[in-house]
Amino acid sequence: MFPALRVMHAGDIFSGKNIPLLDAVNGGSGVDIGDTLAKAAAGVGNVERVITGHSTVVPLADLREYAEFNRDFRDEVQAAKKAGRSVDDVARSWKIPAKYKGYADPAATEAAAMRLRNNVQIVFDETK
Repeated sequence: MFPALRVMHAGDIFSGKNIPLLDAVNGGSGVDIGDTLAKAAAGVGNVERVITGHSTVVPLADLREYAEFNRDFRDEVQAAKKAGRSVDDVARSWKIPAKYKGYADPAATEAAAMRLRNNVQIVFDETK
């Protein structure tokens, strides 16, 4: 954090408006990321801006929205698992909700599609 500048650096936990890179092997959680981001946004005092992991400076409101985005993703994936859908089915059909206009389309590149599938798998694995 840079309190005098009212800025914090979030690193790659918030790389921008896209599907997060979850590293479950090293403790990353698809179930907890949204709550973790919300706690971070709530506990930063007078910070007004956030430097994302890819060096874009955005308002703190974007970090709060990203926390909500990740919670919504988790909830949708958990509901799909409960309904008996497969990881591949969810990954093929999931779309960025309309309220998250400006987020990167996970179907735009093969790498993004693979990240989406990985994140769906992580949430499935964490959900009992």
